Amino acid sequence: MQILLTKEDVWQWRRSAGEDPVTLVPTMGALHRGHKTLIQEGKKVGGRVLVSIFVNPTQFGPTEDYNRYTRHVNGDVELLKKTEVDAVFLPNCDTMYPNGVSVATKMSIPDLTYDWCGKYRPGHFDGVLGVVSRLFNLVQPTHAVFGEKDFQQLVVIQRLVSDLGYPIAIIGVPTVREKNGLAMSSRNAYLRKSELAQAAIISEALRQARHQFANGVSLDEIQRATHTMIADGGLRIEYVGMVDECFLSELLPNATKGRLLVAAYLGSVRLIDNIQLVR
Repeated sequence: MQILLTKEDVWQWRRSAGEDPVTLVPTMGALHRGHKTLIQEGKKVGGRVLVSIFVNPTQFGPTEDYNRYTRHVNGDVELLKKTEVDAVFLPNCDTMYPNGVSVATKMSIPDLTYDWCGKYRPGHFDGVLGVVSRLFNLVQPTHAVFGEKDFQQLVVIQRLVSDLGYPIAIIGVPTVREKNGLAMSSRNAYLRKSELAQAAIISEALRQARHQFANGVSLDEIQRATHTMIADGGLRIEYVGMVDECFLSELLPNATKGRLLVAAYLGSVRLIDNIQLVR
């Protein structure tokens, strides 16, 4: 496995790949089984797989957890060696933002980011778009892998690729879960054992909502029941939304397919999850 630190390292590595497929798996590190699943999906493409690790400051708000975000670079690199990826890219801020973070070129897709996580984390998706577009330009992948846990992010990236004409196939991977159903996340490391069990109420509420939707229960009733179940579990709800999977607009009453999105806090830890709904 090659360790790449600079743009020049990436360019040289990319040239050496020639016409082989190159799959990018962007991460912020603190790798877990969910990330390993993304890598496994990327390896199915064939060719080469590059994993990037970069805790991107532009997608964190001023009151968010950038400074305390879990960082285990050495452990992450050892894990990646075991997964037999071809390369890991470990840029610093100067590499990603050579003119400084404060004056970095910004990107925005307002219609997909005005609500849900975008409403409560203003500027977050502009930061995501900025760093992902930089990675796409540097690595020039043929494929890129993202998890469905961050469903709004996945849709935003798909639009980025469509709008700017990147010749990249975006692979969405279903959420990887703990045995109790809790969606795997690097932020789960902030939770105590008892809180990990408590947080599983989110996935249980989502499963019940999927069952209700399939059986014709009204959207209002499903939304109320989901909200009540999670709140009764002791979590502070940020939003519960039922959306169209392409445009993230509120689901229409006669819809036969959609996505239920949830964001909630357990103490100071923000958790997100979602589930597909089908009638």
